[in-house]
Amino acid sequence: MIEPQTLIMLFEHNAEMMELHTAGLTHEDSLLQLPFRGNCLNWIVGHIISARHPMLEMLGEPPLWTDVIRAPYRKGSEPITSENSHTARRFADLLADYTQTQETIMSALARKTFEDMQVVTEGFPEPVGKRLTYFVWHEGYHLGQTEHLRELAVANRVMG
Repeated sequence: MIEPQTLIMLFEHNAEMMELHTAGLTHEDSLLQLPFRGNCLNWIVGHIISARHPMLEMLGEPPLWTDVIRAPYRKGSEPITSENSHTARRFADLLADYTQTQETIMSALARKTFEDMQVVTEGFPEPVGKRLTYFVWHEGYHLGQTEHLRELAVANRVMG
């Protein structure tokens, strides 16, 4: 099973990737769409934050967002485009929310033990540590998408 320190290291790597791929981008940059099926950077960052909701609960921390705030960023929600960007949170606010959830997760994991990671809670067949590793993978998957969206924003500025 996994140690809390390992999860801390992995979430720190994710945060570094988020910073690398979002630094200097504007709200308008975050709404750009690739020319094929996919979501914009705003949706991806919001989706990562939304997906942290159950993780925070697992760690005994209150979630940052309400279900109403989460709705546009949940799996299966409509893509955020320039036409419906009124549903999108401001990109700077998303990045601040990401940072806040990151700090909360790091603090909560720092208080956990190896034994805490072995706990199986009601309604879930896997221990907490195993479920948290899924969230690390999920974030990594979406963080990989942010690289292309950053490149789109940079290209849009050059050609725009």
